[in-house]
This record gives sequence, structure tokens and C-alpha cells, in this order.
Amino acid sequence: MVLGNKGLPLRQRLLRQASHVISRENHHFLLSIFPNALAVTCDTPLHHLAVLSMGRMVEKEIVQQVRAADALENETPIQIARDLLNSGQIIQAQEILESALLVAPDHQDISCELLQIYRHTQDRESCIQMLKKLSSETLAAREQWVELIITLDQGFEESSLSA
Repeated sequence: MVLGNKGLPLRQRLLRQASHVISRENHHFLLSIFPNALAVTCDTPLHHLAVLSMGRMVEKEIVQQVRAADALENETPIQIARDLLNSGQIIQAQEILESALLVAPDHQDISCELLQIYRHTQDRESCIQMLKKLSSETLAAREQWVELIITLDQGFEESSLSA
């Protein structure tokens, strides 16, 4: 309601994440309103609990309890990491991507996403450690890893010279 017709990617991502805890009926209801967003005058489930509701009544069970492990099974490490990054949890996102890359070192998207974190945080040591751990593996984007370490080394040398 607050975003109006804006924020469609955010609404889609939130619904995808919540699909494990809402009923199929409510999932379809929320999917049906995506293009135009939810209007205040719309019949909504649990209207009496909604602050922005006009009081129009349709009773539905909207939330179901599920195990956390079940909810995470359907999400890829990249999706989980991006959600963590969006909430400012960079270290946790980095740890998830590192674990995923150790399992699948040839996965291009995981490798590139992890490189972006190392570049953003300028985490030279973690980058070098991961490259060492994967030295005998077929690492996706290996050239980019080497380039990043060289770039971070140059920045490291410049900062130590200015100190």
C-alpha cells in the first residue's frame, strides 16, 4: 500500500520469501494484486489486524509456521546472501558464499558475488585465503580473483606508504 505501483521487485522478492509461511490461497491472492499493488479498499485477510485497512472483511488464515530449515531449502546461496546484504549483514553473506563456493568452486555466479563483497570491503586477506583453499580446484572467474588481489595489493601498498 505504501509503495503504490512502485517497488515491484521488492514485493516479488518478499512474497517469494514468505511463500513458505503463507497459505496457497493467500499466495495466489497476493500474486494477483502485484501489477497494481494492494489498494486500501481491497478485501484483505485479517482486516481487523491491519492498520491501513478500511475494515472490509475476508477471514483467512494467512500465516503458517514452518521449520527454518524448510524455508531456506528453496533459496539459493546467492539469494540468501543478497537478502543478507540488503539488510547490512555483509559478514554473514560472505560466509554463506564462501561455504557455497567451497562446495561448488566452478559456480560462476557465486564466485562473482563473493568477489564483489571482497572488492567492496577491500578484504584482501579473506580473498587470498579463499584463493589458496581453492588453488587445486577449477575456480570460476579465476582471472578476476587474481586481478582483485593485485588491485587490493596496490591499495594496501599505497595505504601503508601514506601511513
